[in-house]
Amino acid sequence: MEAERFHLHPLQYAGLIRYALALCLVPAVNALLDLDLHAVRLALGQSAGILCGFILLGYFLWRFGTVSIVPGAVIADRGVLFSRSVFYMRSQLSAVQLRRTLLCRLLGASQVTLYFKSEHPVPSVQLTLPRTRARQLADELMPARDTHTVFEPGGFDRLLFVALSANILATCALSVLTVWRLTRFENNRLMHLQAAAEAGFVRTEQLVAAILPAGLSMLVTLMFYLGVLSLLRSFLSTAGFSLRRCQGVLITRSGFFTHTERRILIACVNSSSVHLTLWARLLHRWPVYLTAGGFHGRELPLVVIRPADAEFQLRRFLPEFTLPRQRLCNPRRRKPTSFLWKCGAAAALTLALCGVSLWALPGLTWLLALAFVFALVWCLAHLEAFFTEGVCKNENRTFTVQYTRGFTRYLVSVYTNDLAFRLRQNPIAANEGRCNLSIYTPSRTTLRVRSVEYTLANRLQFNM
Repeated sequence: MEAERFHLHPLQYAGLIRYALALCLVPAVNALLDLDLHAVRLALGQSAGILCGFILLGYFLWRFGTVSIVPGAVIADRGVLFSRSVFYMRSQLSAVQLRRTLLCRLLGASQVTLYFKSEHPVPSVQLTLPRTRARQLADELMPARDTHTVFEPGGFDRLLFVALSANILATCALSVLTVWRLTRFENNRLMHLQAAAEAGFVRTEQLVAAILPAGLSMLVTLMFYLGVLSLLRSFLSTAGFSLRRCQGVLITRSGFFTHTERRILIACVNSSSVHLTLWARLLHRWPVYLTAGGFHGRELPLVVIRPADAEFQLRRFLPEFTLPRQRLCNPRRRKPTSFLWKCGAAAALTLALCGVSLWALPGLTWLLALAFVFALVWCLAHLEAFFTEGVCKNENRTFTVQYTRGFTRYLVSVYTNDLAFRLRQNPIAANEGRCNLSIYTPSRTTLRVRSVEYTLANRLQFNM
């Protein structure tokens, strides 16, 4: 029986229109700046031809591009003059994501991302399909029937989930990109909005300046605004979040403006990671993230749990999860300089600058004092790593890796043996029987552990 074929959504080729507009605007703007009306007419004619050509190309790509579902595979046919069929095997899939932005919801489209177990040759493929076809494809590849709820935050747990899902660095990058894009448009309404935002920031900074010094008040105001934006972005992206399980598939749904649904095969999960940030320590909660082949899941935690119930809660959908039953390291075989030299140098430098600023630039003393406090917290985080960072093999043949980067401690459980190890030693470490261990996972995630006993690290490679 021949498989049913259906077309991709026209939004799949919307990028061609953007490229066409970029090519059309450049000659027209150059001619307009030269005040040459004849050149402007010619440029507009060329631009209209380029735009029509790209629209025609997009139409033919849509007309001859089809997707079909056969037992065990998804076939994507593409090409105009030369047809090319790409087979995506169902047995190689690790996760499927359905994403519907506001534009997709208005036009009846859905973005389907297929993630594979291995990142070679590609980690994922994105297809834009009509909404019903996208749902049909996801149900065919990973059925989500007869589900039962595993985690659905509400009340105070909802607030904790929003706080732990907030990413201030991503919000900062998104804010800078948005401001840069707005400055490119000379629109009166946008200019008024930008001026109002700047005036509000200045008023807030003046209020804070009544309590704090000028330089420090501006930094505190900026961090406050970024924190509020980060929490708002997290609140919208986690709206209606739920984690469900259907036999061997985990299903998450969330989003207010952008609806996102992820389906992850439990058998393909490579690792689970607990991110112990400063927020997580203060709120006494563990946010847990998953990786499954090409799926990294860094946008949102899968679940937020109490440390006391961590093993019981995670075993409900990750039966191989276990906390380490033994110490991960022996601090007596280590040197503190391996962990404290970077943060210690930063703390010493900021402390020295604070001393110089007391008589040279008193206005900067508060800012440098704040930088010294951050460096001191960094030192404390890596002093903790000196006693906790390490790796071990559990009784159920999984790995537990614990390491610290910046202010965050990561507790990673690795469930696959498809790993690569690299041991690095300098002459001093070789003489003392220590090494730095790097573990490479199928998700292209590298776990780096410092100052591991060489005999233990060497046994890990052959104890599969």
